[in-house]
Amino acid sequence: MTPSEREQLIEETIERLLLRLPEVVGNLMGDHALNLKLNKEFYQKHPEFLSHKDVVVSVVEQVEGLNPLKTYQEILDLAVPRIQETIRVKSGLSLDKPVGFPSLQTNGEL
Repeated sequence: MTPSEREQLIEETIERLLLRLPEVVGNLMGDHALNLKLNKEFYQKHPEFLSHKDVVVSVVEQVEGLNPLKTYQEILDLAVPRIQETIRVKSGLSLDKPVGFPSLQTNGEL
């Protein structure tokens, strides 16, 4: 391959990529809009999750990682029972005072 052929190939490749860019950006914008709509519907369906968005995000990420081929709607559906369980467990934990730890007072004993 001569340098001029190589240069021509590079230019054609770049041109094709730039021509596809609007389509790619359009797809990303469409996906983003759909995800926003699904999230809004999800929180309308499960208003008890609004005060636990950190749990929702964490669980949805876990479910998505375990099910990469599922749609976002399917992932949300799979995540609901896990979110409910995580919130239930988390609400049963008290962070005010530790329970079950031995006393640090030695009463003079080692």
